Amino acid sequence: MIGSLCWRSRSRKYSRNRAMRLWSGLFLLTALVTRGSCIVEQLENTEHGSNKNELRSYLNAAKPFIASFCNFGKTEGEPYEECQKCTESLKLFLDHLAEQRTWAVMMADAFVKPPTGILSGTFSFVSNYDQCLKIPEFDLDDIENVLQKYPRLPSKVKGAYCSFKLRLKRNKYFKRPENETLSEFQENMKKEEHKMDDVYKLQPEFPGYVGLCVPSPCSKVSFENLGLAMKNILLKYIKPNREKFPILVGIDAVSCHQADDLPPANFGARFISGIFILLAIIVLIGTLADIIFCLKLKRDDISKDEAKHSYDFALEGNFAQMLRSCSAVVSFRQLMDTRVPTHTVKCLYGVKFFAIVWLIMGNTGQLRAGNMTTNMKEMEKTLQTMTTQFVLNKDLAVDTLLVVSGVLFAFGLSKRNGVGHVLRYSGHRLMKTVPMYYLLLWFLVCCFARMGAGPTWDIESQRYLSKCGATWWANIAFINNFLKVENQCMPHSWLVAYLMQGLIVAVIATFFWKKMENVTHFVLGVLVVTTMIIDFVLNLSNNLGPTTLLREYRSGSKNDYMSIVGMQIYSRGGPFFIGLIIGFIFNQKMNSKGTFSKLGRLATTFMWLMILTVVIVTMNATFNWNRGASYPSNSVSAVYDAFHRVVFALGTGLLIMMCHAKKGGIVNMLLSWPGFIPVGKLWLLIYLVHPFVIFHSNGTLRAPVYYTKKQLFSEILWNLVISIVVSIVLHILLVAPFQAIERFFYDTFIEPSDESDSSNTYLRYTYPKKDVETGSSNQSSPSARKDREELPEPYDKHQRDYPNGEDTTDKSDEQEGEPLVANARNSLRDHSHIGDFYEAPRIDANIDELEESPRRSRKHLESLEEKQLAQKSGGEKGTGDERSNLIQ
Repeated sequence: MIGSLCWRSRSRKYSRNRAMRLWSGLFLLTALVTRGSCIVEQLENTEHGSNKNELRSYLNAAKPFIASFCNFGKTEGEPYEECQKCTESLKLFLDHLAEQRTWAVMMADAFVKPPTGILSGTFSFVSNYDQCLKIPEFDLDDIENVLQKYPRLPSKVKGAYCSFKLRLKRNKYFKRPENETLSEFQENMKKEEHKMDDVYKLQPEFPGYVGLCVPSPCSKVSFENLGLAMKNILLKYIKPNREKFPILVGIDAVSCHQADDLPPANFGARFISGIFILLAIIVLIGTLADIIFCLKLKRDDISKDEAKHSYDFALEGNFAQMLRSCSAVVSFRQLMDTRVPTHTVKCLYGVKFFAIVWLIMGNTGQLRAGNMTTNMKEMEKTLQTMTTQFVLNKDLAVDTLLVVSGVLFAFGLSKRNGVGHVLRYSGHRLMKTVPMYYLLLWFLVCCFARMGAGPTWDIESQRYLSKCGATWWANIAFINNFLKVENQCMPHSWLVAYLMQGLIVAVIATFFWKKMENVTHFVLGVLVVTTMIIDFVLNLSNNLGPTTLLREYRSGSKNDYMSIVGMQIYSRGGPFFIGLIIGFIFNQKMNSKGTFSKLGRLATTFMWLMILTVVIVTMNATFNWNRGASYPSNSVSAVYDAFHRVVFALGTGLLIMMCHAKKGGIVNMLLSWPGFIPVGKLWLLIYLVHPFVIFHSNGTLRAPVYYTKKQLFSEILWNLVISIVVSIVLHILLVAPFQAIERFFYDTFIEPSDESDSSNTYLRYTYPKKDVETGSSNQSSPSARKDREELPEPYDKHQRDYPNGEDTTDKSDEQEGEPLVANARNSLRDHSHIGDFYEAPRIDANIDELEESPRRSRKHLESLEEKQLAQKSGGEKGTGDERSNLIQ
């Protein structure tokens, strides 16, 4: 059945022209070891040496065959020497196996055996990884004449694990004899020959794996030379008889390593490790400073609510406050804080959460360890059910994130007038994203390969990083989405480059929107149509297929689709431009005229029916195409590709607008649940990290797994939770310190303020002078200037709580609490914000609690005033001015 093997060398010393095609002796060696293990078991129960001599003669027969391999390689120098070392170590292994030496018996036991369930789709041949690497080191100097017999061997030998990638493909030149008589089994196999093509469409690089436990002198170079030798041996027979072999088998030598082997730590790895250690030290110092500050805080003199949020209090001095902002406790509690301003578009948090979950579900299925699966045939049937369509269409989750990003950009940029606000908003986005992205990219490229071990680790650890040595510069310049996907470093990071380019477009659009709102909306709509036309033309001319299907539309269509139309803003910009329009509408219409909030019950029902129809149709339109039952024509594929993302984005945009207008009912309640807020803040970090969480899980598997729906659910849950946990740690290390530096720079050099006064407990958190996230909504657009009156200035710590500067402490509690609540509400309305493209807004005070309990707030201030005056003057109450100052 197996006709030919293709062995490709990946060593830099060999060119592609010398790629090796062979039928190696791996399975012969497996048979020898299997047979040898059985005889060793029999030797334990015999008193005579006849069986032992029989085993020795049986194994000695294989030695000439092994020794002849290197001669057929026709190589000289290091490759030939490495090959000779490996063959001598294999002969030594056979000698010591016959003598029942411990290391040889352990190696024979750990060596790969033919797996069960090959007819069910098991194509993984795995040796016992841990047992192989635990084989004790054997000193050859202790054995007489061994080094004289095998002079190329080192003095000590131990176990080494070598990994190979296995691929199967039908031979297009195969011709079955016309008069051949087939058995019943052969007839059944003939009916299923087409499934080999189906598997190749599911994954062009067929997910097979071979892991061998061999003596340590065997290396990747030696196996490459052995493969070249086998190619030369079999080429004369296979090439003229290629029509006789139905199946082509390919093997790629990946690596060989021993226990405690780690990739060499180059300068880049050491340098980025030093940066991470430095950031960890800064976070530790900030945490200690925060602990000291909290210990000094007089908990008896503040209310319970204030004590709970003591991390909101400011220290004296900008530098001290910057240091404390780096605290892990402060960063974590601010990240987990679910308080949001009144006018926040709360549903965006839920939309981002479900989009991320959707994306992780799809990538868990797509990126999972297919080479460590024992039931490929059953898994192929599972993928044909309707319930899997949601997972398979995970690419639409990215379009959802693009819509949300457009909304956030437009809403934040258009909140205030002036070039200064636009520059600071853009700088804020860059400061929170660029350092994190650069450091994370550097760390993954240099250190990820050192973070795990397993049979397939050398394969999995390089899946997204193998091209980084050549194309890292494109990621740094944020133009990697214009490279071919197969040449990209971290291919999924195209989204970061897309968003950076989208930020530039959003800034330009905001400039025109401030002057001509309706014209800007019209131009953005034209851009949406333009991207659809470009997408249609490029798809039609390159025959790319309708989208990234489960099965390739044609050979190489997945990579071609992403490289030509799947990552560029000129072809996939429709969802983002729709988000910009919605964000501008929020500032123009929703906050002033309440357009959607005036919809009647019938119109609301119609809108939701349209949204549900759009979502259901776009998610299930590819059902037959993913099953492989039929494929659309080139023109149909181009039309579908041009429309389906924009239509889905329109449905998503309408959902966001309806929820923000309080017309979402239970959907809005679900999407606005506060529990989604922390994940909504971390979505970009989770997006960047989760593929490597999947690769780590794949690479550390020790044995093939039987794939079931329960296993899929467990993997999805694991990948989601671990991705969130890792993102939280990275946020504390890579985001919070740079946010603190940004605030320190702004407060010190651009707009100094008195907000750091520790005597004002709620001021820093509740009443910021300016909101860097979105700024004030006062006079933000032409229509707003006509429709709105000028709102009160933000609360100032020197302003009194009573109107016209008059002391009203003798009035009722209700009257006394009203100015405080009014000032707080006006300040929050001025400074409401909804976040950015990776982290949601920094939270403001919970004004609802403040409004519900004005009496408690006023009484607390009076009790605090009286207590402090009593301590100061021996129980005597101060004057009215002293009372007023203390209240403030």
